[in-house]
Amino acid sequence: MSLTARQVWAYRDTVNVYRLSVTKTSGVINQPTYSATPVLTALTCRIESTQFRNTDTPPLGRTQDDNFFTEDELHCELGTDIKDTDVVKITTTGSPLLNKYFKVVGFGQTRQSFGNRTPNYTHIRLRLLDVAPPGL
Repeated sequence: MSLTARQVWAYRDTVNVYRLSVTKTSGVINQPTYSATPVLTALTCRIESTQFRNTDTPPLGRTQDDNFFTEDELHCELGTDIKDTDVVKITTTGSPLLNKYFKVVGFGQTRQSFGNRTPNYTHIRLRLLDVAPPGL
């Protein structure tokens, strides 16, 4: 699907998407790594970063894992092929998130057009990675 006029105005970010690749050597499965060649290059999208990074030691019995409220969001064109465990690298010039890697959490939710609304986008949740994944 093509972007609506509002999406063309709002989607200012670009990302590259990388996918896990599994190889076999003599019938033995090697450790999965990410392919250095992106599946999607310069994908136009909008990133909503929560900018919340809790680095404090959690109280006893509490986890420090990301949740629904602390994960970042990616909005891209409806029908974009982004899957769970893909890695997204921010390539937007001038962005504070430039060259940061995010891991896709779950599968994207589609917001299709109905009635007078025409959202037509895929909503994807992201988690910031501390280091680049293997292979990138």
